[in-house]
Amino acid sequence: MVDEHCRWIPREPLRRYVAWYTGYRQRGVPPARHRGLPSPYLTLIFTLDEPLTIEAHPDPGQPPGDFGTLLGGLHSAPALIAHGGAQSGIQVALRPLGARALLGLPAGAGPGSSASTGPGAG
Repeated sequence: MVDEHCRWIPREPLRRYVAWYTGYRQRGVPPARHRGLPSPYLTLIFTLDEPLTIEAHPDPGQPPGDFGTLLGGLHSAPALIAHGGAQSGIQVALRPLGARALLGLPAGAGPGSSASTGPGAG
């Protein structure tokens, strides 16, 4: 079984755009669901192997799906995320100012304030 993660705080001047970033890897753990809770940051995720499975977005108008990358906007309801016993990736807590500076988008861009590469994308 592998269950590891490591969180870093970026050095200046990136810190004004990124609050923190985490690398994670799980293998052979029990399948699980968790809630992606609201926060003051946008959540930018790059998966490394398996796609990220979103069973329910904070915006009920967005369909569930599997995502290779995902940018979750500022929201007031949780997302429901599932995995089948393995997941790995990099998660970035992007400050709203960082959305425009690093991605060229305002923090509230996109339908329901989230954007992704689409189902099954990698």
